[in-house]
Parts: sequence; structure tokens; C-alpha cells
Amino acid sequence: MNRILCIIIVLFCGCEQKSQENHYTEIIVQTPQVNTPSVPQAPAADMSTAEPLFTWSAPQGWQQEAGTGMRLATFHLRSDAKAIDCSIVALGGMAGGLEANLRRWMGQIGVKATEEQLSALISSASSTKIKTGQEAKVFDFTTIQSKSHRTDKSMIVVMVPMDETTLFVKMAGTVGTVGKNKNDFFKLVASVEYHAPSAGAVSPGAEMNPASMDPHAGLDMSAMGGIIDTPTSQNILAWVSPEGWTEEAGTHMRMVSFHSIADPKSIDCYIIALAGPAGGLEANLQRWLGQLGLESSDDHVNQLTQSAQTFNTKDGLEVKVFDLTALQAQGASSDKSMMVAMIALEKTTVFVKMTGSIEAVKQNKDNFLKLLGSVARK
Repeated sequence: MNRILCIIIVLFCGCEQKSQENHYTEIIVQTPQVNTPSVPQAPAADMSTAEPLFTWSAPQGWQQEAGTGMRLATFHLRSDAKAIDCSIVALGGMAGGLEANLRRWMGQIGVKATEEQLSALISSASSTKIKTGQEAKVFDFTTIQSKSHRTDKSMIVVMVPMDETTLFVKMAGTVGTVGKNKNDFFKLVASVEYHAPSAGAVSPGAEMNPASMDPHAGLDMSAMGGIIDTPTSQNILAWVSPEGWTEEAGTHMRMVSFHSIADPKSIDCYIIALAGPAGGLEANLQRWLGQLGLESSDDHVNQLTQSAQTFNTKDGLEVKVFDLTALQAQGASSDKSMMVAMIALEKTTVFVKMTGSIEAVKQNKDNFLKLLGSVARK
């Protein structure tokens, strides 16, 4: 009799389930676990189906080595392994911002980072593209160094900013060796392909090698400017999916993705977390404006800043919401738009971003705000 009574109680309790909050263990600045080199290699058996985010082709006469730490790959000349050191690195978000990176690179080659030299590098930066069409900026430090000092340290860096990632292709050596190998360097850059992650994709080796999840492994972080504030503690973020939205498990840097049940392709909403200020407010606003083909002028940045909606989540976290549809008049050159929210924690910046057409973003604004209001830290 007692046994029957216990079974009835268990069944009764199972019928009274409460709606569950979704929890995420926050691991900050998890760079995309990218890449198996395009040079044929024998992959590990359990990683053979993993798709790399980036692939490339090594120039003729160059020797490719497997990536270590933050490097996806390293290259040297077959004829003289010490002549150049070329690397491919991917970092989350703005990766510290342009000016901070330029100052750091100038320090590495012993060039004083004066405002004039910074301005000269930025104004003289040419543009190029990787194979899949993403725009890139070229920073050639030999242009601010004397050609008569061919043995001085130098470098050339190509920076490819993307939505959630910044890719760096860098060649270091002397003024002479960097200049001599520019053509092959740009062949490498032009061969790089970006493969957008598919839903549910698993990063190569992520479960096998937890150390690879640390994007700062092997680096002197004291010189890294805006990307050094990685917290060692883990926090819990929770949220409630708005009614009418479907939730998908996070992939790569995304904690989670959301779509409209009625029209899954109408919007793409997701949550990511980056270390520290993640490049700073102004740099992010300029980047988002550029993604929509809008002029990233001071007026537009100020307009977005002044019109930002600010409120607190149910957990008391302050949220700033930037609605870029407000800058897009009817007949805008691009129908794409977005709405982005920033939540600044102690050593982390959380971004909640919704993209889609201007009309779709406006139609889903209420659900976007409901999602933001539900965000909590436990």
C-alpha cells in the first residue's frame, strides 16, 4: 500500500513542473575554436567531421606548422626558417580596438608610437579582401621605417573584422625580409576562406583539449591593451525566451541563438560575452553602423548614444539598448538593420544583438526587450 501511495505522489508532482529558466555558464572570451589547416593532414579520428571556420593555402616555398596557443597556424620560409615569422590568429569581437593594437605592434618593433605615426599608419592603410570577400585593412610598418635600416625589426599585419571575430594575419621579420616576402604574404591573405558555422557545430578539439579554450595562452597579456581583463571566476547567466521565439543552443562564441517561430529567417538574435569593455562603446557603434552601410560619423554615433534606452533587468543589471532602425529612413540603401544591447559586468561586456530587415527588427522589438528584461546573473 505504501509503495502504491509513493508512486501516486511522484506522478502527481511530475505534473506540476514550473517553466524553466535557461542557464549559461559564462566562460569569457572564448575565441572560435577554429581551424584545421588547408594543407592536407591526417585528422584525429573523432575530429574528422568538424568543419574549420577558416582555411587557407600556404604559399609556395613556405613551411606551415600547426598552431599553438592563440595561433591557428605558423609559417616560415623553407629556405631560411628564421627570416620571417608569419601567423594567423582569431580573437573575439574588436580584439582590443585598432589604436591599442597599433601601439602594441609598434612597441614590438621598437618604434615610438607617436600620434603622428599612428595617424600616418591609419591614413595610409590600404584595403584588401580574403577569398570569401570579407574586407581587410593592411598595416605595413615598413612604410614608417627607414629603408636604409634593413635589419631593423618590422612587420605587416592584415586585420579582418567580422561580426563576432577579428582575424589577424601577421608577418614579422626585418625591414628587408618583410619587404622581400610581401607578395607571398598577400597570396596567403587572399587564400583565406571563412566558413560560417552551422547550427549545432562543435569546435574541433574543444572537448578533448580544455586548454585550447583559453585565447590568451602563451601570450604576455601585459602588452595586450584592451583584451587583458579575462575574469577567472565563472558566473551564471539566465534568461527566459520570449513567447513566439524558439531557442537554439549556442555555437562558438554565442551563448544562445533565437529565431521567430512564425518566420525563422526573419531575425537572428543571440547573446555573447567578451572580456573587459570589448573595444569600447564608440568603436562598437562605428562597427555596427558600418555593417549597415551607414556613415559612422560623430553625429551618428552621438545620436545613437543620446537616444539609447536604459533600464534594469529583473536582476538589477543595467542595460543600454541601441536601436539602429532610428537612423534608417524609408528608402534606405540597405534593408538590413539591427538592435543591440550592452550589459557591462565587472570584467565582462555582454551583447544581445538582433539583426534582420528594418521591418522585422521593429516588429520583434517588444520580444527583444522582454528577453533583455529577463536576463539575470546567479
